[in-house]
Amino acid sequence: MITTLSLVLAVSFLSFTDVSNAVANGMLASRSPELRQDLIRAGYDLDSEATNVAASPKQRWIIILSLLVCAVGIVNAQLMAVTERFREIGTMKCLGALDRFVLRLFILEAGMQGLAGSAVGALVGAVFALAAGCSGSEARPSSR
Repeated sequence: MITTLSLVLAVSFLSFTDVSNAVANGMLASRSPELRQDLIRAGYDLDSEATNVAASPKQRWIIILSLLVCAVGIVNAQLMAVTERFREIGTMKCLGALDRFVLRLFILEAGMQGLAGSAVGALVGAVFALAAGCSGSEARPSSR
């Protein structure tokens, strides 16, 4: 559970960064000076000719390191699962299970952990990024 939650946090940070940058790029594409000022007030480092917002190298390194920690966490969880289920594995092998079958069970478990954590993390990160993007644009009165 802890491993899956760490994966949720890492993927939600990745998703939040990507969706936030997409929202900011959409705001820049409108070429509105008010929206550009809103982005600058929100903390984006924009010069006068900037037409694109990208993840900073610091953000990329944090994302890479968090995903690496999650991968190590999943491997550790699988090592503990194999250690804790030593008797069950022995029983399955006595009943005729092949090594490939046992290995596939653990790979399936790790894949399900990764898939569930990634899906929930992507959804959570996108929702928070869209909520942050919408709250910033709704605070300013619309000029139509």
